[in-house]
Amino acid sequence: MPNEIRIPSPSFAPLRSRLKGSVMDDPFTRGRYATDASIYQMMPHAVVVPETLGDVEATLDFAREQGIAVLPRGGGTSQCGQTVNHAVVIDASKHLNRILELDVEGPLPCRARHRP
Repeated sequence: MPNEIRIPSPSFAPLRSRLKGSVMDDPFTRGRYATDASIYQMMPHAVVVPETLGDVEATLDFAREQGIAVLPRGGGTSQCGQTVNHAVVIDASKHLNRILELDVEGPLPCRARHRP
């Protein structure tokens, strides 16, 4: 019996062609994102570092088309494993890192407007 469940991962070449940002599915990068501050370790399918909100939208579309999960990630400081999974990890901390407006009284509990 194998010690590990192998989950098939799609080719990410079609996603790369849609994005301005990076799509990384090499073992080193995936390994860096397989852990957080908890004891859990789960290898993601790939890591997307979007440069634009359009990159995020294209990544969500791709994941929906492929039937795979998406996981937003910040600093990876979770102590309960929320930032690791067999998914496409979206790390927006490099380029999408400024909030221009915060509407706390609108129809949503909290809504941010962003510009890269």
